[in-house]
Amino acid sequence: MKAISLWQPWASLVALKVKTVETRFWYTDYRGDLLICASKTMNMEYQDYYYSLPSIPMLSESKPVPYKDLPRGYAVAKVSLIDCIKMTKTLIDKQSDIEIACGNWEIGRYAWMFGDITPITPFPVRGQQKLFEVEYDQIK
Repeated sequence: MKAISLWQPWASLVALKVKTVETRFWYTDYRGDLLICASKTMNMEYQDYYYSLPSIPMLSESKPVPYKDLPRGYAVAKVSLIDCIKMTKTLIDKQSDIEIACGNWEIGRYAWMFGDITPITPFPVRGQQKLFEVEYDQIK
């Protein structure tokens, strides 16, 4: 199955169905099932960002998951990549505030539109850049 690595907290935000669009500087013509993997490296620059999103379910609970405890080096969700669209002002203006907060929305980048987001029981995956393959027997 095709897979892609995302930094945390974005991988978990996809698994929570909060983030439904991945923003990238590159286009893909791939469409279909895609495994969302959390990058293994912790980037502490994203910790303040993570805690600045109080409207996200995992942060509004009485005991939110600490940033340092988000899964890293694991597959966390399966999605369907339904489209990859070049960003325009019109597309950006149609996005919700939370979607805008969860991506890098600049004209000329690409919006990877996700559907059928399904959280999965996390399992270890060695991430890579760009799209990569994960053996199907790992996700049964």
